[in-house]
Amino acid sequence: MHRSYKEFLLYFRQRKTLSEHDVVIGAYFTYGWMPTILGLRGELSAVVAIANEVRAGHPVTERKIKVVALAINGSVVGASKVLHFIDPERHAIWDSRVYRYLHRQPPYQYRLEAPAAYPEYLKCLDLAKDDRFAATRAQVEQVVGYAVTDKRAAELVMYHNGQK
Repeated sequence: MHRSYKEFLLYFRQRKTLSEHDVVIGAYFTYGWMPTILGLRGELSAVVAIANEVRAGHPVTERKIKVVALAINGSVVGASKVLHFIDPERHAIWDSRVYRYLHRQPPYQYRLEAPAAYPEYLKCLDLAKDDRFAATRAQVEQVVGYAVTDKRAAELVMYHNGQK
């Protein structure tokens, strides 16, 4: 997983502007991490526009995550992963373990896949902006063996501690 993670980041980092081709490739390599097969749905031009907005630093809204999720297997989890690889500084991966860690309740599909859940999750990750978090990020980097963003470090801590 860690080797592919760095390659996924590099793929998007090497592109100045994202195209439909890049979004399709990114969605499919992201789903290599997931237990389901990807099915892209509908016209992707809106997803490409949102991907480029995200890349430019615009915040993701509930409406935007809904558009991306509907096109990418109907999954907020899958959409969060693609957005993370496009802009790892501002986006973290959202999944059932992270949900379980944050909410201390089962990550039923209707909870996990609610489009409002992802922007709210990103807000809670502002905790990583605290100067004291640098020590935690350094520990995570030591464990994984490469540099990560603050949001990725926080997400990895939640992921690891959100197991059943």
